[in-house]
Amino acid sequence: MTAAGVRLLLMDDEDSVRGIVSRMLRRLGYDVEVARDGAEAEALFAQAHREGRPFAAAILDLSVPGGLGGAATLAALRAIDPQIRAAASTGHALDGAGGDLRALGFTAVLLKPYSMDELASVAARLAERA
Repeated sequence: MTAAGVRLLLMDDEDSVRGIVSRMLRRLGYDVEVARDGAEAEALFAQAHREGRPFAAAILDLSVPGGLGGAATLAALRAIDPQIRAAASTGHALDGAGGDLRALGFTAVLLKPYSMDELASVAARLAERA
């Protein structure tokens, strides 16, 4: 699957991360919408689903101080679309938590800061439909 026309939802609480990563994804050819926290991501996701223009996948920041983080957000998105694929994005060491993230339903993990190549690889995996 090519990136053209593939819709991705990016959720991160940091303005700079949202800006840089969304530009990187657009440069790769993805159609990207951004959210500051899980509540905003869930609202955008639900609206897109209702309008018949669903997201193929999401990249969700695990830690959102004062807001809904990635794991809870993924659970909310799965209530709308059980097939949604998602990557966890984090700047914190996982210390073996990668398996726990997969058990929560994440397809991949992006450790910040990540390169364009890492992002391209994960986005391509997310965009694949089994």
